[in-house]
Order: sequence, then structure tokens, then C-alpha cells
Amino acid sequence: MKVLIALAIMSVFPPEQRAMWVVANTFRDSAEVRKMVEFAHKNGIKIIFAQIARSGYAYYDSDILPRSEALKVPEPYDPLAHLLSLTKPLGIQVHAWINAVAWWSVESPPESSNHIYYTHPEWFVVDDDGRSMHSYSRQDIRNAGTEARFLDPMIPEVRKFIASIYIEVARKYDVDGVHFDFIRYPGPKFGYADWERQFYESQHGLDPMFISDAAKIYTPKWNIMRSKDLYERWMTYHYLRWNWYRRQAVTEIVKMVHDSIKSFKPNVIISAAVFPNPASTAFARGQDWRTWVEQGYVDWVCPMAYTPYPKLFERYTQYAMGVKTGKVKVFMGIGIWFKNAEYYGRQELEIAEKYGADGVVLFSYNVFHDNPELATKLFARRKKRVYIGRFGIHAY
Repeated sequence: MKVLIALAIMSVFPPEQRAMWVVANTFRDSAEVRKMVEFAHKNGIKIIFAQIARSGYAYYDSDILPRSEALKVPEPYDPLAHLLSLTKPLGIQVHAWINAVAWWSVESPPESSNHIYYTHPEWFVVDDDGRSMHSYSRQDIRNAGTEARFLDPMIPEVRKFIASIYIEVARKYDVDGVHFDFIRYPGPKFGYADWERQFYESQHGLDPMFISDAAKIYTPKWNIMRSKDLYERWMTYHYLRWNWYRRQAVTEIVKMVHDSIKSFKPNVIISAAVFPNPASTAFARGQDWRTWVEQGYVDWVCPMAYTPYPKLFERYTQYAMGVKTGKVKVFMGIGIWFKNAEYYGRQELEIAEKYGADGVVLFSYNVFHDNPELATKLFARRKKRVYIGRFGIHAY
């Protein structure tokens, strides 16, 4: 027997724990920026991850990157400065979202002669067929299962260049944080420039070009070194060693940004959008975000747990909360573009709250732009019946 004792008004995550990603197309026009900020304020979203650098172009006043040709408003319009002028009076945080090493994705080449595509073609990562992504077509990018042409984090000049963009934004603007995206390799079959292969062979006695595809693609079993297949063990050993260098290179960028920005603006939040499974993304993409959390190189981590299946989202949330340590906060990323987002999205919000996530980030504002009522459905306060029963108090 159970007895109804109350009707509780339940909501998920207070405004200071709600965030959304806002992609660069919103910043092309000052009126659209104002509309977006008004939407965030109305719906209690207190954190904006604003994409102000993508595809090698800036949506802010940069001395490093060329100004985006997509901006509809001519200079002196500065999208980031305009955004900050609107958000500061409302107490809305702005985190500068910057695509790290994904550098160009469309078929036609960039228009600006100052783009990295022209000034440093040698910086693009090389695949395990010896081909630079600089020469990839759009179809080649799709065939590789990735999103863009990537730069090579193993090149020291690339690491310094990427870090300098984040540092520039933190110096020039009163942002609340800087946000990494695409801080990784495109996959396990990239990072095979001649000099990288020669270095590895000089250290370990094998040209990594000869590491088997199976070793690159399949995460090794926990007991791989007990396998009777000597070749399998040998290949797996070399891929893990090879990937260690890739992981170190990516991590070095994050560390450089952290150490530099914290030296002059210690309160700026360093965050990263990451793949939700820390083991598989470190193995396949060199994105070792478990180490970033453990070493304190990031203040927040935002696992991109994009799925319309709440059970899978729950698994991703468990992964993230298992890595969480110290003062590092976890903001679970929820993709709201799938069908029936008002149903699965609400469930995922509740799952994130149940497991103790520090907040949620919704991808993306573009969905809200076309369907503003969705935010009300996701964050609406709901009645829950609270019962006292044989085994204690329960809410339904």
C-alpha cells in the first residue's frame, strides 16, 4: 500500500547549469545574435558556447586568422564583441568555441590567400597511404569517415599556432572561457608523414605504415598480451606505442593553452567537447581526455553524447562520471536534432541530473531557431506525485 503525500514541482537543471552550442552561422548577422541572446535569456540558458573560429576563419577581430567571408555585416562589426555587449548585462556566460585542428571541409578551396590552406599546405595530416589531407576532395573526406581536412598535431609549429588562437581570444576579450572542439585526429589511419614514420622506426624498429589495419581499428582486449597469436600481439603493441605519440601531441596543445591562459587570466574556464567514450576516443583519435581531467588541463569537459536512445545516453553519462575527478565539471552534451527530441531529450536531461552531472549543453541553437517551443518542452517544470510506501518515499 502507498499513500500520496504531496505533489512536487520538478524541473531539471537550474539556469546556471544550462548551456547551448551556437554555431558560427548565427554570428554572420548582428540581428541574429541579438535574437539568440534574447532566446537564451527567456529560456534560462546561462551559458553560451559561441563558435567564433572554424574552417580557419575568424568571427572576431583576429591578428592570426583571416576574417570570415561569411560575415554579412562589414567591418568594424565584431561578432564576439557584439555578443559580449549583449550577454554581460544579463549575466550570461560566453565561452569562445574554437575548432582546433579541423581546418577546411568544403569542396572549393578558401578564398583568402592568407588561409592556412595556402600558407602552410605542409601542415595537413597525412594518411596511411602517404596522402596529405590537403589534397582530399569532399568525397575523400566522407570516405575517410570524418568531417574535414585536419592539421597534424605532431608538427610543433601546428601546436604553437593552434594554441596561439585560444590565447589571442583570451587576451583580447573578456570571455568566461575558451572551448576546444575537434581537438583530436580524424581517426586511427592518420599521422603518417615521412618524417613521423622515420622517427618512429628509429626509436622502435618498425615503419608504422606496416602496422595492420586490424590493430588500428579494433580496441585491444584487456588480455591481448596473453594472446597465442604473436603477430596480433606485435601489431597491437606497435599501434599502442605509435598512438602514444599522437595522444601526447594532442594533449600538448591543451596543456599549452591551459598553462598560458591561466598565467594571465586564471579565472578563464578551459573546456573541451569530446567523444563520450574516453577509452575508444583516446585509442582511435588520440583524444586522451581522461588525462586532461586527471592533470587538470581542463576545468570542464563536455562529452558529445548525441543519441536519441536514453539507455545509450545513460551509458555515456556513466563513462563521464567515472572519469570525473577533483574540481573538473562534467556538462553532458545532448543532441536535440533527432526526431522526438521533446521526449528523449527530457529523459536525457533527467539521466544527466540523476548521475550528478554539473550541467548540460544542448546542440544546437540552430534547432531552437527553427523550433523555439522545444526549449519550453525540455525545461518545463513538471508535477510529480510523491508517495510514502512500504519501502520509503518515491516520486513518479
